[in-house]
Amino acid sequence: VMEKHPLRITTIDDKLSGTPASVSRSARRQEIQAMMERLWLHEPEQFNPHRNCVEKKRLKITLEAIQKSIDLSNKTVVDLGCGHGELAKLMCQAGASVDAVD
Repeated sequence: VMEKHPLRITTIDDKLSGTPASVSRSARRQEIQAMMERLWLHEPEQFNPHRNCVEKKRLKITLEAIQKSIDLSNKTVVDLGCGHGELAKLMCQAGASVDAVD
């Protein structure tokens, strides 16, 4: 019988990731952030979850999963990385007070 252990990543081999070891984690994070900002500035609509039926379904399933765990009525919740804030809006409609941050 195998015991359940949480996955813990302690190191990442940069040779496997294709990123030179000389590039720091901070530099990679800044590069990714700059890339996402360029995408947002170029075409923000691509981040709109109502752009297709798959994203709409994802929002619905996410809200249903949250509501199975907790009754949102009169609760204060935080939506981190909210994007357009569509999930935050749905949680508000379900009775929660939402602080949304992107």
